[in-house]
Amino acid sequence: IIDNLPSSITRLDLVGSFPSLDEEAIKGLGELCSKHKHITHLNISQNRLGTAASLFLENINEMQLHELDITGNEIGDLSMSNIFKHLRNNDTLETLKFRH
Repeated sequence: IIDNLPSSITRLDLVGSFPSLDEEAIKGLGELCSKHKHITHLNISQNRLGTAASLFLENINEMQLHELDITGNEIGDLSMSNIFKHLRNNDTLETLKFRH
């Protein structure tokens, strides 16, 4: 489904959509999302990504995100540190939402 998104879609809401995927599938989904450079708002909250959240976001700088919501993904300190490293060179992100 994500692979066939029209370029008119700028907001992608995947709240609670994949709470039981393994790390490889989560990474693949992140790579797929990053191919859609027209997405400016991405909500992947409530998916219990845990440490796999940083895998999902490895290619995040390829997107032109203005807002990212990773709330409720049980992300630990090390994974958050990795996410911040991925975002360090992002010059389009304006809003980052996250809570445990």
